[in-house]
Amino acid sequence: YLNGKYKHGHGIDIRLEITGEYNNSKAILEKYPRNYQILSEAFKRAQVTISPEASRGGSDANEITFMGIPTYNIFAGYVNEHSHKEWVSAIFMENSYKVILSYITLYGEHDY
Repeated sequence: YLNGKYKHGHGIDIRLEITGEYNNSKAILEKYPRNYQILSEAFKRAQVTISPEASRGGSDANEITFMGIPTYNIFAGYVNEHSHKEWVSAIFMENSYKVILSYITLYGEHDY
């Protein structure tokens, strides 16, 4: 449509090439159940209630997982992300810090 509308007299040639897609990292993460067990234990140790849910967010975690490092998208303290009502909680940020610190500690305690 756009080529037909603008090509004559404007020299515009519009092309669309789809080269990839957003992969689902669940298939890879399922191969590392121990990582999830450690993460669950980290939430307990940090005294933070875990609320696992599927999300299409976390593109960085998704890309890193497909590069060979299984990565979870762990909360960072923000609410209503990517909306005009987005905000961040200092308490949630502190809880995220506690969970990640516990995860690192627990992971280091395990012999892989």
